[in-house]
Amino acid sequence: MFTIQEIDGLKRKWTLTEGAQLTIGRAYDNDIRIDDLRVSRHHAVLRSIVREHAVISNVSSGNILLVNGQNVSNVVDDHPLRNGDEIKILPAILTASWEDENVLGYTDEPLSVSTTFIPATSGFSSLINTTFTGRLSKEKELEELRRKAELLAHLCDMSAALATVFDPKSILDYATDVVMRMISADCCAALLAEKEQDPLPVSIRFRETSMEHDQNRSISRTAVRTAIEKRAMLSSQDVLGDPNLPVGRGTIMQGIRSLACAPLAGREGVYGALYVDRRGVPDAFTELDTQLLAAVAAQAATAVESARAHERVRRETLAHAAFARFMPEHIIKELVECPEKFHLGGTNKRITVLFCDVRGFARLAHRAQPETIVDL
Repeated sequence: MFTIQEIDGLKRKWTLTEGAQLTIGRAYDNDIRIDDLRVSRHHAVLRSIVREHAVISNVSSGNILLVNGQNVSNVVDDHPLRNGDEIKILPAILTASWEDENVLGYTDEPLSVSTTFIPATSGFSSLINTTFTGRLSKEKELEELRRKAELLAHLCDMSAALATVFDPKSILDYATDVVMRMISADCCAALLAEKEQDPLPVSIRFRETSMEHDQNRSISRTAVRTAIEKRAMLSSQDVLGDPNLPVGRGTIMQGIRSLACAPLAGREGVYGALYVDRRGVPDAFTELDTQLLAAVAAQAATAVESARAHERVRRETLAHAAFARFMPEHIIKELVECPEKFHLGGTNKRITVLFCDVRGFARLAHRAQPETIVDL
């Protein structure tokens, strides 16, 4: 799908799915409304044709329309629009970017009896802990120490890289990249929680490129929901060997053998989950793998929380600058927190008004001193 984003101002975003269209203009019935007298009531139309290909057309040849600085106002046919193109309709500047739709299905089987839970906040502390109980040989202990050092180095790099990133998708893309580099997983998905809906896949990675185009790719809905609701990291080993799960279920169809899921738990709530699984190979995720997953999820949650706080402050600043002279403080606060409650142009409602007047006040005001009227 194409994402149309406003460069300045409120930096609004619109999605243009394949086969759909967006109208641009000054009138209230437009999908993209630009409140400026230089813009026609119905100025232009955006249409998505096929993957990574869209067109834009002028409603009238008198409308000013620029694409990548080129004046296409008088073009008779539709003008092609590609990924990264810039659309300028005075005074607004919009960019069009193509984003692959993260279509991901869910399976609804219960969790395996082998599922274990650990607190979501224990990832860092477990990685830092290097106490050995003698169960490993010296060579194995050194190997584990080297791997922990490597994992901690990646986490430090991640913390530095995300310090100035305020886009949740970019944050989760980075998180899934780190997980796929450091954990031998076949699938990694980062999901953001949605109110009264299934978590939304934002970033998906597959070990095999052939799986990226599989229309039936799915992950465990039960694992994702459980991790979010319990705010706990979970892992299930040898899913196919669990006698309590029904044969012929969706997990078998996907070939999922082991899975792990960590919540994106911040100070203000749970923002989503980070999920990994192995398909076809019976190898289970190690304790170190789950520790890394929990640690990366904690880092990503902190970054997402900061990004949302940054966006909230930015919107509040813009709202105050635009409306402080016209609206009281509590109205501006409501506008920032829930903009869909307000409708441009207002709403028509039937109301009751109580009006009263003081008889003879106008004549009294003309004759009396101003101080007397104020005291009165």
